[in-house]
Amino acid sequence: MKRLIISFSFLLLACTSATSQKITNGLNFDSDFSLYQDTIFVDVKGDVTHAIKYHNKFYVLFEQRGLKYGDYGKRWLCVFSNGNIEKTMNLPKNLKVKHLDFFQKNDSIILKPYMEEQCYYFNVQNHIWEKIDKVNDLIFEDEKFYVYSLNFGEWGGKTWFKDKKTGIEYAIGSTTPLVNKIDTTYYLTNSYEILRVKNPMTLNRCDGDATYESTKKNNKYYSWCGEPTGFEIMFPGQTFNYYDFPDKPHNIITSFVWQNELFHIYETDVATYIAKIANNSINTIQKIGGKLNFYEGYYSYRCKNLNKNNELVKFQTQDGQLFGLMEIIDNKIFFHYFIKGRKTN
Repeated sequence: MKRLIISFSFLLLACTSATSQKITNGLNFDSDFSLYQDTIFVDVKGDVTHAIKYHNKFYVLFEQRGLKYGDYGKRWLCVFSNGNIEKTMNLPKNLKVKHLDFFQKNDSIILKPYMEEQCYYFNVQNHIWEKIDKVNDLIFEDEKFYVYSLNFGEWGGKTWFKDKKTGIEYAIGSTTPLVNKIDTTYYLTNSYEILRVKNPMTLNRCDGDATYESTKKNNKYYSWCGEPTGFEIMFPGQTFNYYDFPDKPHNIITSFVWQNELFHIYETDVATYIAKIANNSINTIQKIGGKLNFYEGYYSYRCKNLNKNNELVKFQTQDGQLFGLMEIIDNKIFFHYFIKGRKTN
């Protein structure tokens, strides 16, 4: 068996100071992953809603809830560099929606309000928001397919594979999933299921009102493509029962590929784990944390697909003053903890 070295590195970085204190401890397990932790002190009075990593800096959106009904409250962006707040600026003033998507596309940072065509580009040199044209719902792309996905709310969602050569679209009933690819096989992950698509052209072919473009334009969420076909359910499957398997996940946080294998991070009501799935069952590899409440904003799904290496998965802890971001780089898992309040010497 390979060795797992878990290194707990608490980097105590004050936002107002360039000095830091580093404490390192190590534990050994039988596996091939490394876990790191660092802690940053932030003097803020708000909650994290979105976060991405761009050019080795953290771009984090905070929100302070409004005191009155219908008030969106204060929302702002903090740029963290080497554990310090480099810049803080408010979100666009005319942004009057609750749900947002904040992501990197190509080499641009984009803010996409839910159900609005107007989007915003963040100019990292001048630290200002600039209006841009609408963006599409592309979540994944390779040499053969464009992959689009829509969330219909209580009516579920749908994902389309569009053949680049023929323009033909093939659909699957999966709501804004995380897409991973190993060789020629696609894996679609949601918090409640993982699907395997060996050949997208065996999914339901879409014509007319059922295509992504038509559905987006006409809001025809009920367009029929046919009976579900062309995919396998890896997990949980129809035989899964939480009462029969109390140690199985309550929530799949994310999936990632390492050395041509698919791994998953999941949480239960007591802890967080790395695992693999075989024969419709979770095979736990290693516990990597205690009880953490991972969360994702509604309609926030582009970043985890368009730039996987820049994805920062948000979590809360039982301590209201402690929250964090989880980052996966190859076989390294990073937990970046943020403590509200100034560091005391």
